[in-house]
Amino acid sequence: MSLEAVIIIGVVILGFVFLYIFLKRNQPSDDVLEIVKLLQSTAAQDRETLLSTLQQHTHSLNARLDRAAEVIGNVQKNIGEMSEIGRGMKEMQEFLRAPKLRGTIGEHILKELLTQLLPKQSFHLQYKFRNGATVDAAIQTANGIIPIDSKFPLENFRNMASAATEDEKNKFSKLFASDVRKFENTLKTFRKSIF
Repeated sequence: MSLEAVIIIGVVILGFVFLYIFLKRNQPSDDVLEIVKLLQSTAAQDRETLLSTLQQHTHSLNARLDRAAEVIGNVQKNIGEMSEIGRGMKEMQEFLRAPKLRGTIGEHILKELLTQLLPKQSFHLQYKFRNGATVDAAIQTANGIIPIDSKFPLENFRNMASAATEDEKNKFSKLFASDVRKFENTLKTFRKSIF
């Protein structure tokens, strides 16, 4: 309730109290009866106005609460969907932990990329060099063959990135560097077999 409504109701009640006390002491005259009738009609109008205002505020509050409930429902639905996506991502991470499977998926993605970007005759999948070394793909250029291996030494890279101490980080950094050097040596072997 607003302060104005409380004041109006208080004035009306005080008016009735004074009128009641006045009437108890004296016999009402026509003027007093006229004032009482006027106060009664004014009080009825004030009650109607107050009830109308309260109803409007109640409807407005209900509409706001309905909108808030709808927004909260949508947020809960979105949170549920995000939770499902999170579970799916976690399952996908677990699925891709196997290096062999990750390598197979990497080879498939490489094949799709090459198929979409290059003419069929300009690349070869599972290309075998004269020395017996095999790469996932080889791109034929005017200057020679570009070997492509879709694998990446992910395990030691992850271990290095998530290391808790500096000693662990150094240890996994060396292992990761060793993995990369193995790939470098493979590339050198490819280069020797090309030239």
